[in-house]
Amino acid sequence: LVRAMHDAGFFHADRTLANLVLAGGPGGGRAYVVDLDRGRFLRPLGTTKRFRNLARLLRSCEKWLGRAGRLAPREELVFLRRYCGSDGALLRFLLGRLRRYRAALRLRRLFYRVAAPDQA
Repeated sequence: LVRAMHDAGFFHADRTLANLVLAGGPGGGRAYVVDLDRGRFLRPLGTTKRFRNLARLLRSCEKWLGRAGRLAPREELVFLRRYCGSDGALLRFLLGRLRRYRAALRLRRLFYRVAAPDQA
């Protein structure tokens, strides 16, 4: 869903887990985006904007996980592979940016753990 939005040129400045709704049904699972107030079309949507949007989603995951920490590297890789599909260049770009971003995210993770000590 996120990739389809990006391919359409749609940038959602508030990409969080709370803005994605998953629903099951007889035809299988579906994903929906809610709260599009901070979204806009920026065609074409370049790789840097895509990464910023995905990084915002990653920070949201970190906050939801709280003390549990971060997603496992394998989980991040599975998500990025699904997001990139057969676009190997995009996958390499995003993985490289993710490594650098992870280093900066350590302080944020520490803050989330201190700010929300009651989350498990």
